[in-house]
Amino acid sequence: LIVLILFFVVFFGFAAQAQRSPGLNVKALEKESGQTIGTFRALIIGINDYQDKDIPKLKTAVKDAEEMAEVLGKDYGFSEIVLLTNENANASKIGKSIRTLISQSKEEDSILIYYAGRLLISID
Repeated sequence: LIVLILFFVVFFGFAAQAQRSPGLNVKALEKESGQTIGTFRALIIGINDYQDKDIPKLKTAVKDAEEMAEVLGKDYGFSEIVLLTNENANASKIGKSIRTLISQSKEEDSILIYYAGRLLISID
């Protein structure tokens, strides 16, 4: 829950900044700060349809994920975006994508993982 709240605070902070100054100029930030910003990487997951037919379908999760991928690439300088939706967003592919993201990332890189779908966990 804290991670979700933190995500919304950071995301809406970016959104507010984007309204004042459209787009994120990574090169300008590097030059201004004197530090290497690194690569902006994202794993975006959207699931409307689940294999378990007892789980009701969603209407906008895939569309939300697609729009998030577009906005991150177009407006925020994310150069590496992996988008997984519906049947391509199974446990195996998500796990492989996370492992790849970790193995290819460097300390100065920024990573965002976005999930749109039903939260299917059980708390014992």
